[in-house]
Amino acid sequence: MAEITDANFLDRTADHYTVVDFWAPWCAPCTTYRPVFHEAARRLGDAATFGSCNVDEHPFARELLQIASIPTTVVFGPDGSELSRVTGVMTLDQLTGMVRHVEQLRDAHS
Repeated sequence: MAEITDANFLDRTADHYTVVDFWAPWCAPCTTYRPVFHEAARRLGDAATFGSCNVDEHPFARELLQIASIPTTVVFGPDGSELSRVTGVMTLDQLTGMVRHVEQLRDAHS
């Protein structure tokens, strides 16, 4: 899984479907959600690129996307546009559904 930083944010979210977890180490729900996100990345890495962004260390991405609460999961299209956003903890099934929807979009445009 890629680390999304202020320096690489625009490059990492371009040219492919990308799922990004915006989080912070002090955030208890983020700590609960991270293993779920990592498992989804392991299982579904063929459908999209997965990355995580620590909003404390990388405020540019947080401000650019107006991330007000964490954890927030955002799906980006190949052109870098935001396709979907969920704020809060998701179950593995919910996150899988979100990624499968992206996969359907990708396949429809192939």
